[in-house]
Amino acid sequence: MLTHLSVARYPHAITRVLRHFDLPRIPHIVLRDVAHGWENVAPEHLCGKTGSVQVDLATQPKGQWEHAYQMWVNRVFSLGSGVTSMRLSAPLAERATLPDIIGLTSLRDLSLGLPLDAATIPRLLFGLPRLLHLAVHVHPESTWRERNAGVIESCPLDRLPPLSTTLQRLVIYIDSCVPSSTALRKRGRDDYGEPADVVLPRVVNKVSPMEIDWEVAWVVARVPSLVEFCSEKVTSAAVEQCIDEIVAGLDDAQKERFGRLKRLHYASWVY
Repeated sequence: MLTHLSVARYPHAITRVLRHFDLPRIPHIVLRDVAHGWENVAPEHLCGKTGSVQVDLATQPKGQWEHAYQMWVNRVFSLGSGVTSMRLSAPLAERATLPDIIGLTSLRDLSLGLPLDAATIPRLLFGLPRLLHLAVHVHPESTWRERNAGVIESCPLDRLPPLSTTLQRLVIYIDSCVPSSTALRKRGRDDYGEPADVVLPRVVNKVSPMEIDWEVAWVVARVPSLVEFCSEKVTSAAVEQCIDEIVAGLDDAQKERFGRLKRLHYASWVY
């Protein structure tokens, strides 16, 4: 019985190849640089057996493909499947979303090369009770303070439920450029005085952490099982600074309970 199927850089509709295989019976499937025909691949066939699935899209022709891909991703995540490892990536220009109901509850390893809203991460962790490793690409915009007004100021960390008790490694890539100074002003970071249409690089030790860094830090703080946080150098340093400030605001009893945050390993990752 075939246990592994890998197809890379096939220039025509990928279904021309896949129709020759009984996909639901193949435990490990890898499709790299898929150019055409991915929308006709039934998610229930890809994720029909316990194992691993990887689907990486190549650059797509201009058109309405992003909406079709979003619907395809929703179908994938809504499945009640026993797949344990999944990697999806696509060159999306807009932020991707995930469905309210996550059916892939057996996942232990998930990698999403899609620009997600950071608000998706807690929902993912709640919906994936066996997850050990998560890698996501996060859009730099954040509405964290607006969404959590009243919670941040009044709810101590020890009263917030853990997002996961299994996750050991979290990798988050945040776009290395932030939007214009208009967005910086909204975050209280009007340090450059540049025109509103200029894209500005993030600089280590140049400014205080962004709102997105705080949002990620609060995710990290609410995962008691986490051993390692990994991101690009700027974000890793900013999140560590945020965590230090969170810990500094705890009383002695809380500091003892959340001592794991002092032992958390921070790593730099090159995307």
